[in-house]
Amino acid sequence: MGIGDLLRREREKKGLSLGDVENATKIRVKYIQALETEQFQIIPGEVYRLGFLKNYARLLDLDPGAIITRYKAAHESADHGASHDEEPAGARQTVANARPSVRDEDQPGTRQADTVARRPVIDWAGKIAQAGSIFKSRRVLLGVASAVVVLLLAYVVLNIGVSHRNNAPPLQQTPKHTQNLPATLPTVDTQPQTLEIRLVGTGHCWAEVKIDGQEAYMGTIKPGDTETFTAQSTVWLDLGYPQSVDVYYNGTKLPPLGTTRPVTKTFTKNMGT
Repeated sequence: MGIGDLLRREREKKGLSLGDVENATKIRVKYIQALETEQFQIIPGEVYRLGFLKNYARLLDLDPGAIITRYKAAHESADHGASHDEEPAGARQTVANARPSVRDEDQPGTRQADTVARRPVIDWAGKIAQAGSIFKSRRVLLGVASAVVVLLLAYVVLNIGVSHRNNAPPLQQTPKHTQNLPATLPTVDTQPQTLEIRLVGTGHCWAEVKIDGQEAYMGTIKPGDTETFTAQSTVWLDLGYPQSVDVYYNGTKLPPLGTTRPVTKTFTKNMGT
């Protein structure tokens, strides 16, 4: 008996409809039908397939590990058979692509066009640009000369002012009291050392969590459940039914990440909320 027949038989034994299963697991009806008919390609992604199989098995009081093992065994054998069937077609395509092609440069018209392209051409644009460059150089020289004159005048005026101040009587200065201040002020590290994400269930929601790139959680969060995850850099979150989970970022409750559609989000330290 296949996995799909086993799931359908156990569901019917418990008297559950497809709608009952959807309400309990938050898995859409079309994906439940795909599991029971073993049309796994309808479900987007291997992670979702494994998660749906585990949740469905738990609902039917079946061993999730045994279901996953049977699924992987059947899936790997199917992939092995498909790779053997595709090999002859790939070989034929390789032979078809091995036919020699005529290079464009061997055609008479191409050689004639190449000969015309190699004839010397007067670069009028370059000559015009060179003339403009010479004109700009003269303007630059005039600008430099003007700047030198201005600097000389400023130097003369500055020397006159300094000599005038040196001839004036000195002013009586009063001592100023200075307070000894530390050379550098201590810095306060206000950045959090770790990242904390807390999930609080308000309904049923399938979730997957990765901490710093490593798998940390996969399962269904039920009403009243609280799952807390602490990371050094990132927390990756995948929610199947976002409106059924409250998300807290470093103790601050965030707005809902979504409604009934699956959503993914990556949290990092010091990100704006």
